[in-house]
Amino acid sequence: MKAISPKYIKSSSFWESIAYSQEKGLALQKTYTRLVNIQTKSVGGSYSFLDFEPDEELYVLGRYYLQNEVVYVNDAETWRKFTAKSNFHATTDAHDPIQDTSHTYWTDNGTDSPSATAEAVWRSTKEYDVDDIVYYMPEYGTRDEGIWKQYKCIASGTSDPPTDPGNIGQAPPEYDANTYWVESISETGEELGATNEYKMIDYYVNTEAKFESVDGVKLTFLCNNITALAFICCVADNISIKAWNLTSFSTTSKSYLHKDNTEYYDYQAVDSNNVYVVDTSFTLYKQTTTYKEYFFSPFEMVSNISTPTIAQFPYLVVEVEFVPDDTKTIKIGHLVAGDSNYIGSLQLGVSTGIQDYSRKETDDAFGRTYLKQGNYKDTLDGDLLVYNEFKNSINSILRSLRAKPTVFEGNEDDTQYNDLLFYGFLSDFSVIHESANHSIINIEGESLI
Repeated sequence: MKAISPKYIKSSSFWESIAYSQEKGLALQKTYTRLVNIQTKSVGGSYSFLDFEPDEELYVLGRYYLQNEVVYVNDAETWRKFTAKSNFHATTDAHDPIQDTSHTYWTDNGTDSPSATAEAVWRSTKEYDVDDIVYYMPEYGTRDEGIWKQYKCIASGTSDPPTDPGNIGQAPPEYDANTYWVESISETGEELGATNEYKMIDYYVNTEAKFESVDGVKLTFLCNNITALAFICCVADNISIKAWNLTSFSTTSKSYLHKDNTEYYDYQAVDSNNVYVVDTSFTLYKQTTTYKEYFFSPFEMVSNISTPTIAQFPYLVVEVEFVPDDTKTIKIGHLVAGDSNYIGSLQLGVSTGIQDYSRKETDDAFGRTYLKQGNYKDTLDGDLLVYNEFKNSINSILRSLRAKPTVFEGNEDDTQYNDLLFYGFLSDFSVIHESANHSIINIEGESLI
């Protein structure tokens, strides 16, 4: 059995906000995986890049801008449009289009509004009305750091801002107070939370990134010292993975580039030997291992899958392509990139199941009883055989996983059981010193809903 400890996936804009708004970014890159870009392939068409960050059209300190690139800035509740006059890296307040009064970096195109999504990004200078919904990415050090989410305003000021600023400058989320903001709730009562593309990295499994009417989806990541990938609750026909060691950068074609902390990097280049470090694919149809299974077993799909061990590289570019089945729909519940550690041999007799949070409710007026369906979590209780020479190191690994979301993979090379691979946490473990040669470690795990 192995445990994959995530190096949490964040977007490039998250690194920009850390490096330049909080002056902390570069050292932290060693502990995270960065979502560089998303491409979608229309039915019968070709791949195109997807603007998946709500602030894509807005000016952001820390980004690298190319000549003729367009941004929008809100100045005293008036939107203005600016065009970059040359290539430059926005590292100081002097690069701000409003403060660039000499027009060194920007051409002012006058009043114009961005898309409704960009306009809905939370602004510290605006007072919001009750029921307004905004996009906001929580800051470094908070529970949902680096995840674009939606929040709903539940309170505003009662008088003029100078005497009662109300919710001006009150950034969501307020994890304990909930004075001004809550994670927005749709009319059906469903929690919206993360935006669609961020649902696959938002720490929850029951939320999913959904891409409809597509012939494919490509995700590109810049990774640091990862050794495995895992895909949880996915719906697709197959998944292909290519990875290469990033050895050189170029700025030859914007169509293949994405914004980085210092400049535009070309993430399409392969390593110095012009070969991929990883080049593999997985079908999500359960594979048969015997003739009996081939002819008589029911047709099954696999939704949880992990990669074999990947060689470590300081900077590894990983491209993951999802190909849909006949429904032309791809769903990604959760994607994890991280360090894979062997924690023992899972023994027969392992127990898996679910804990259901549905409940019975009764109508007080008429006494009608019905079941209200809720979420559920996967559970696992099993024994690991560990040789004593490895017991101390495995014990340390398990202790280090305390209260940390982790992927637990109990499948062998020839099995594909969904319930033996889940994303959750280690709720309990105990060591039985069974003999002079080996020990038994009992583990109990629960998935994250």
